[in-house]
Order: sequence, then C-alpha cells, then structure tokens
Amino acid sequence: MQIANKCDEVMGELKAVTEEDFQKLQRPIEGYTLKEYISNMALFNKQYNGKFILEVTIIRDYNDSDESVNKLKEIIDEISPDQIIVERMNDERFKKKLDISDKRFKEIIEVLQD
Repeated sequence: MQIANKCDEVMGELKAVTEEDFQKLQRPIEGYTLKEYISNMALFNKQYNGKFILEVTIIRDYNDSDESVNKLKEIIDEISPDQIIVERMNDERFKKKLDISDKRFKEIIEVLQD
C-alpha cells in the first residue's frame, strides 16, 4: 500500500461476482476471498489521494446476466472508483467462447457507468 500510495494513478480489476468465479478467473493466493478483495480495494481507495481506476471485464456466462451486472454495480458503488473502464474479452483465443454481443455490451456499460 505504501508503494501504491506514491503513484498518481492506481488500477484495480474486477471480473467476478461470485466466490467460485473469483477463484477460477482471478486465481488468488490460497484463502483469499472475493469479499476480502473487494473490501481491500474499497479500503485502499478511501485513504488514497490519487486517481483510482477500476477496470471491469465483462465475460459471457460469468458476469453478463442482469443479476451479475447489478452485483457489479453494487461492488463499484462500494469501491467508489474515480473512473470505471468496462472491457470485454479482446484476446482472439477467448473471444469466441467468452465475448458478448455489441448490443449487450452497450447495455451493460450504460448500467455500470450510470
């Protein structure tokens, strides 16, 4: 945290809204939970004086349902970043299976950046 506090900008990342998906997608150290991950970002941002950016990656069948998008919105509100960047799977190896339609992506962006 001391090193990150010296930076002008810090970026957090969010891909999962369930513990199971967090463990699968983010592959954290053993015992580290989604709840701790979110809490740590929120606590860091509260004391951070720079620009905190949260990148949210939308992944088909993981966080693109209405329920998941609403949960993402709740998490974003809790973390309270200065900026939100909504991304999608851009790597060609994963696009076919994990990308979402342009229409759905735009709908999600509207909800998350509201």
